[in-house]
Amino acid sequence: MNIYGIRNKQTKQLMRISAFSNEGGEFCNSVGARFDTGDFDESLYVVASYTVALEALKTDPKWYNASLDRPQWPGSFDPLDWEVVTIEVK
Repeated sequence: MNIYGIRNKQTKQLMRISAFSNEGGEFCNSVGARFDTGDFDESLYVVASYTVALEALKTDPKWYNASLDRPQWPGSFDPLDWEVVTIEVK
């Protein structure tokens, strides 16, 4: 079985993700998420589909459309610095 993540092309650091609540907000998901490229306090970003991971690097969904599959991008995020990787689970 394979899962997919995103890593920095130069440092090989895996992308992290953090979740936040949009409870009470109008016209948005109840739970949002954002990529975290800093400290390693957050969870790894992993998904079951290569296509989903690739889509997460195409456009920033902004906070109101962010989800665990398509997190919001942090400030000054350049998706060209990142790549989708396959993680083999045995």
